[in-house]
Amino acid sequence: MIISKQKAALVKFELLKLINKITLFCIIFFITIITRRIIFFNSNDFYTINYFDENGTQKHAEGEQAFEIQKSLSNKHKGELNDKKFEQALIYYKELVKQFDLMGELAWQKEYNGIFSVFQQAFAPPEEKNYYITGTLHTNDMQYIYKNRIYQLEESMSSPKNKIHASKKVIEAAEKIKTPFYYDGNYDSWRGLIQGSKKYLLYFFLIIIICSSFIFYNETIFSSCIHFSIPTLNGRKEHALSKITALIICGTLIYLFTVGLYISFILLERGTDGANTQIQIMYFYSLYNGTVKDAVIHYFLIIYFAGLFFALFTFFVSLYVKNIVTTIMLSVGLLLLGGYIPEGNIFERLIFLFPGSVLSIKNIISRPIVYNLFGRPVLLAHMYIPSCIILSIVLAALIVKKYKKMEF
Repeated sequence: MIISKQKAALVKFELLKLINKITLFCIIFFITIITRRIIFFNSNDFYTINYFDENGTQKHAEGEQAFEIQKSLSNKHKGELNDKKFEQALIYYKELVKQFDLMGELAWQKEYNGIFSVFQQAFAPPEEKNYYITGTLHTNDMQYIYKNRIYQLEESMSSPKNKIHASKKVIEAAEKIKTPFYYDGNYDSWRGLIQGSKKYLLYFFLIIIICSSFIFYNETIFSSCIHFSIPTLNGRKEHALSKITALIICGTLIYLFTVGLYISFILLERGTDGANTQIQIMYFYSLYNGTVKDAVIHYFLIIYFAGLFFALFTFFVSLYVKNIVTTIMLSVGLLLLGGYIPEGNIFERLIFLFPGSVLSIKNIISRPIVYNLFGRPVLLAHMYIPSCIILSIVLAALIVKKYKKMEF
């Protein structure tokens, strides 16, 4: 019991060092940014839509009203996107364009945004979109949409930048995706979480890194008693583990206060409609087998474990450099490293298994990246969390080992 109390006291001591004025300032700054957006900036205020009412009269709406109309129009087309539904949408498109020209086309794109997204991607190579394809399509083309997905993937695997990928496994994974795709109506909130999160997640990682860099802040002047306890009563191993525990607790709290707030804001602002929309409607060539909601949950879990990795990495760096500014610079450099690896580079597949690429959801969810694990295709998205956990455990072991050898 005494030992447990001593461990708890050490963890509390380390936690109080991490939650200092600068860390609190960073968290408050992040919350202020989110709160400011909630109060002064509603993305729905900038929403506009041209549409046709039940009588076929052309109308225009803006702001919250436009967003609600968009949702109601999109929700009319919920269900499986089969060939028949594609044909009906295309016939209606041609009627509107013939009668109303550009205004008819814009109205159709808003109402059929899910089908329009599929049209844009189905007849273009992966990672590209053909924004003008709808006007060139015929009803006979609709039967080739899902077949074209496999064909385009096979073609893309022969390009130089994709030669490093396990092409046969990519096609094998693609063929397992359920078709026809399911559309659950307007999914703007989930799309916003996926596509608009990079800036806010960067803030989260910066706060984690800044907070973790203070792990040795005032280490030598807090109390002379702590140095007596390091080599004797608790041991250096226990003291190192208390620091690691404090980092995990602090990182979890920061995640809840920052990322949790951001997610809550987006879902409260735009609602949770369209959660069961298949991710392939948004990313046509994605091999992720799930809905947009599944993809969002998975990605933000990845963010959490990557955040803990960077907390430990910052601690590890601080053991060697013992300088807060240098520690922060090195950790931020690693965070941004993943974005500078060119596609098709020999290091690409290695960096994808490293938390430095975590800010690029495009690489994690949308790109058809498959690893051949014991003869089975495994997606990058499913390897990322185990990778973060394994690397974090390795870092924790290295921290304890280094801490035992340090001189105080």
